[in-house]
This record gives sequence, structure tokens and C-alpha cells, in this order.
Amino acid sequence: MRTIFVTVDPAFPPVSGAELRAWQNVKAASELGQVLLLSFGRPKPHSPPPGIAVGHIRGMHPADIWRSDFDVTYPNETLADFRAIAESFKPDVVVLESLPLANLVGTVKVRTRALVIDLHNVESDLAAQAVQIASDSRTRCELQTRVRRIRETESQAAAAADTIWVCSSQDRERLIENGLNVKPIHVVPNGIPRGDSVQAWPPRDNYRREPILLFLGHLAYPPNVEGALALFELMPLVWKRIPGARLILAGRNPHPAIARRSQAGRIDLIGNPSSVAPLLSNANFAVLPLQRGGGTRIKALEAIAWGLPLVATARAVEGLSLENGIHVTIAETSHEFASAICDLAENPDRYESQRIAARRHVLNKFGPDAIRASVHEGLRLALDA
Repeated sequence: MRTIFVTVDPAFPPVSGAELRAWQNVKAASELGQVLLLSFGRPKPHSPPPGIAVGHIRGMHPADIWRSDFDVTYPNETLADFRAIAESFKPDVVVLESLPLANLVGTVKVRTRALVIDLHNVESDLAAQAVQIASDSRTRCELQTRVRRIRETESQAAAAADTIWVCSSQDRERLIENGLNVKPIHVVPNGIPRGDSVQAWPPRDNYRREPILLFLGHLAYPPNVEGALALFELMPLVWKRIPGARLILAGRNPHPAIARRSQAGRIDLIGNPSSVAPLLSNANFAVLPLQRGGGTRIKALEAIAWGLPLVATARAVEGLSLENGIHVTIAETSHEFASAICDLAENPDRYESQRIAARRHVLNKFGPDAIRASVHEGLRLALDA
């Protein structure tokens, strides 16, 4: 089986979010045959593993694609470049990462046996979440119009594809509710990223007196910015019970609103870390106060796999089948978050039982074997369809 994966931003080496998902799928597909990973962004100068080639589609900058709000007009140079690459490679399957690439389907369909569109977010659902927090009726009306337009784009993409991939059964149900059950919708979960480097670090001896709370994520992505700002609000509540607690915010391209409010030694900001392993190995808790977002949270899987107990909103762990009180502690308000963090820090038995149960769960459901099987099934389903 020969497979082309098309991404907006370069997915190798992966850094976060969509790149991690694309790379896990590319690696799994390479076990079935040659894979070509194409991106509109220029690839980084790294050599991929055997069986995987990395290429570049000319004529369109990733920023122009993301600014298009999912209705992209591709220049003739770009379409000609992609046609030439596809005709040379002769793929059995082409996987288009995310909705902004849906306008390539006309060029893709005649040059492959099967077409997959991988919706790592249900974009219409993300847009609908923005409607709920809109501050005035005019904004809500404009956002509702945007939701309808994005749903139409999703419908057109589904009609053109042989198979749709999503991150979770919840996202599958959302698409069906929106009327997209016209083609097979296959769940390919987000897996534990960088699985070869995961280590189950035990807590440090002083974690009850000086716990380190860790928030990892793309720090310019609006739901993550909102989550980070919520952490600034709840830390004073934590300090009332545990004065030595420390918060670390780490990720790509920190928003100025986050940078302005950091406090050296108490709330530290680490922008664009070269590696997250030292952060995960030194932390004692993972915190995810997210009120909106799409897909499933890769950062939650990674923290749990490293042995960190997780305190999160229900939205932050949606689609991961984590049970409150067993695998995760669910909190929604600042007071609930602060109480949950302090209670776990002060109860070593509960702290240990939660992190051990959660790690066992995610290694079983979202480890390499589970992801490999799901990707292989999804590719075969596309060819059968």
C-alpha cells in the first residue's frame, strides 16, 4: 500500500497538536508500505525513518491556508505541483489532514484509489462553542452564520471522501448529528506522543509541600490561552493551603497576555521548549482548565503516561474514557481546581492510585499498538469503500 499524507504545517519532526497526530498516523501507515508526507510549510532539515519520504508543495504558505477560515482557493502553481507529485508517486490512499485541505479533493480524487479526510477537530463544533461565549447578539448571529458555513464545508468534504477519520466516538456522533453519516466515519484516536521517551517518574519527596503544576500546550491557541489565564486566577487559592506550590506554563508562541502575568519562581513561563521531557519529569501534577476545544487532548495523554495525576475540566478529557475519581479529578471552577489539587497533594494514597490507574488506562487504549491497529483498519476501510 502506497500512501500520501498531506498536512498544512510540516509534521516531521512533530512538535504539538496536529503534527503529533499526523506523525503517529504516518508511522503506522509506513508499516503497510511506502509513505510520502507532504506539507505546504517547508520541511525541517531532518531525515525521516526508512519507508517515509518528506516533501513540500509549492505556491501556498501555511498562514494563508489557516487565515482562509476553511474555504481555501489554491493557486494553479500549487495544484500543478501536487498533481505532478501524485502522478509520480501513484498512491493507493491519500490522507488530507483537516478541513482546510478539503478543497484539494477534486485534484486528489482522480489520482488515488481512495481518499481519507482526517478531521482532528470537528470545526463546526469548535465554532459553535464560540457562539456560547459570545458577549452580544450581533456577534452571536455572525458566529452562527459561520457555524452553518463550516458545516456545509464539512458536508461537502464528507461527500467527496471515501472515509472520514475522527479522534473519538464523541466526534463521530457529532458528525452524524450534523447529517454527515454518508460515508464510513472511522475513529483513529490521538495516541501518546513521543512514546519512546515516556518514563513513569515517581513524585519527588517534597511534592506535598512544594508541588509543581504543569500546563503544556500551544500557548497562542485561544482555548489554551483561556486555560492559562484561568490558572493565574486559581493559583492564589492554591497558595492559601500550599504556599510553596509553583506553576509552569510551557509551549509554543506564548500569547502576550500570558507573558505579562508570569511571576518568576511562582508562575514560570517557558516558551518554545526544546524538549518537554525535563518538564514532565520534574512536575507533580498536570492541570487542564479548558472550557472549549476540539478533538482529544494529546497533552493530557502525555502527562498521564509520564505518571502525573491530572486535574481537568470534563471538556479537557472528553473522548479519553477517563473516569472521575479513578483516572482523573474533574473540576470546573477555580475553587474546585484549587481544592482538587490541594486534596491530592495532601492525600498520598489517592495521589498514587489515580496516577497509576490513569497510566495503565492510557497505555492500553492510546499506546502504539492501539494506534497502529486503528490506522491500519482505517486505511483498509478507505480502500474497501
